[in-house]
Amino acid sequence: MQQSIQYEVEALDDKSINSILARFKGRHVKIVVEEVEQGRPDQLALYEKALEVRKLFENSKIDPGINLSDLANEVNL
Repeated sequence: MQQSIQYEVEALDDKSINSILARFKGRHVKIVVEEVEQGRPDQLALYEKALEVRKLFENSKIDPGINLSDLANEVNL
């Protein structure tokens, strides 16, 4: 199992480290720390943006007869 988690250094405390380690309880793990480039959007910002987009379309109705996969394939030609 592999999981990537991004934290601000200031937010990384004993509680957050223990919650990460709890997911791998009873296993051997390798912990790698790397600096993340500035300017990349963080996961919370992406999540909040996704919520905004969902709210824009919350009252939309989609015909159940439409195959959305085929529609996406046509758009992505």
